Amino acid sequence: MLKAVMLTISLVLWHSNFNVRSEFGGSDISGFISLADILPAHQAYHTENTFDPDHLTRRKSIVAGLPSVDIELTGPKQEFLRSSVEKEESVSDSELIVDQVPAGVDVDLFEASGEIEEEKEAPLSKNVTDESNIMQISKPDNTEWNTMLSVHVSEEGEVDYRNWKKNHGRLKRYLAQLTQSPPGEQWSRGETMAYWINVYNAFTVDLILENYPISSIMDLDNGKTWDVRRIRIGQHLYSLNDVEHTILRPTYRDPRIHFAVNCAARSCPKLKNSAWKAETLENDLQRAAREFINNPRYNEISKSRLVLSKIFEWYRDDFGELAKYIDRFSSIKIERDAKISFKEYDWKLNGQ
Repeated sequence: MLKAVMLTISLVLWHSNFNVRSEFGGSDISGFISLADILPAHQAYHTENTFDPDHLTRRKSIVAGLPSVDIELTGPKQEFLRSSVEKEESVSDSELIVDQVPAGVDVDLFEASGEIEEEKEAPLSKNVTDESNIMQISKPDNTEWNTMLSVHVSEEGEVDYRNWKKNHGRLKRYLAQLTQSPPGEQWSRGETMAYWINVYNAFTVDLILENYPISSIMDLDNGKTWDVRRIRIGQHLYSLNDVEHTILRPTYRDPRIHFAVNCAARSCPKLKNSAWKAETLENDLQRAAREFINNPRYNEISKSRLVLSKIFEWYRDDFGELAKYIDRFSSIKIERDAKISFKEYDWKLNGQ
């Protein structure tokens, strides 16, 4: 009898109303709190956005005590920012509550206007009892993705979109795995980094297959396809720009990421014909950097003159002193005062 009474009291306490202090204006909000509300980690990110029309710099302040990160957003993939920035006279500080943010993401979603686009899909029901909906229990299996890449992508990075289109369903199944398995707190740095690179590349291939035949990715969404939030990871929607500029670059601060993500254009670093994985991540990043830098299709290098990919111009701050960085991977010894210029970017599709 005593046990039954104690159990009843516990249930009453568990299913009681809690007062939640709102981060917006400090008002009290009363609401029913269930197991599905309490288990997910709730993290608050305070953002400070500073836009400069000339440099298009976005400063991220991270509450975890990490230093601020300056991210240079320039080049064709970010040209859409210019019109928005010119219209903004100032951007005020804002506070954003982000629920269930995948582990490894320590900055808020990128938003050109300075406003945060809210999730339009209905949230999970408070009566959800299946813990698989609120707690990750497995990691994605990259076997199918690895097989598709080995079949449809050559060693040179040429993609056979025509035949891949016939097996588009296999890619869709892999994307579903990525959606259902966001990085967890127990993932290593390498596992999380490899996951987001695979996300970027797999969803880019999917975008091309959805619109194939097509001559250039720039033909989609008026050249602004990188800003369209169509990538679902867990309960959140991301754009390709979100993945690259608010997750990969500021989180890992490794310029070799630019040689790992592929934007489906001929001047982009080649699409690796196998899945990225934590076990070989460091060696694969080193190989990708060496191959890209020493490939005359992308860069023309001599000891006193460098004609480089536009990637080195768009993201110059990521690489630091260019001659010094190129010298690290070049098969030719580079003079520190070498003259530097940049090649035109070829946006034609990286395959057929």
